[in-house]
Amino acid sequence: MDEKLTFLDFETTGFRMNRAVSLGIVHYKNKIRISEKYYLINPMEQIEPMAQRIHGISFEDIMDEPTFSDLWHEISKYIEGCTIIAHNAQYDIRVLMGELRRYHIECKNFDVICTCENARKLHLPVPNNKLDTLCRYFHLNTGNHHNALDDTIACENLYFCLRNVGGNLLKRA
Repeated sequence: MDEKLTFLDFETTGFRMNRAVSLGIVHYKNKIRISEKYYLINPMEQIEPMAQRIHGISFEDIMDEPTFSDLWHEISKYIEGCTIIAHNAQYDIRVLMGELRRYHIECKNFDVICTCENARKLHLPVPNNKLDTLCRYFHLNTGNHHNALDDTIACENLYFCLRNVGGNLLKRA
């Protein structure tokens, strides 16, 4: 069976976590990095001011962009049957599942690896297991923190550092 890994990160409208405004994806097949994608997504609702300050995306930036449902035909190949890897994966999977429920989209199975959970299990000498903290520890470039693609690439690089330190990373049950 082909090994398909998808690193991803969502940015959202705010506290209603199931409303994506951007998505970063890096996809591997059989250990070869084959694509890097960035999507702006129209959530069909306003963005909370605090969220806008964090990721810098305004509703005006995305009002003419496709919805999650419009993008699903393209992004499903990076999700279905893949192992999804995210930092604080619980959050990103909650956003993904919320969007799938919102649009009544069926999704085939996928596995999940959380770099945050796996870093925590390694007991690294860091004050916390936030993405930017761990990237500083491993001397990784974080790019523009809270840009979905930059955070995805940071997670990708962190994943390989964690594998070098701790071996195989555990999938979530």
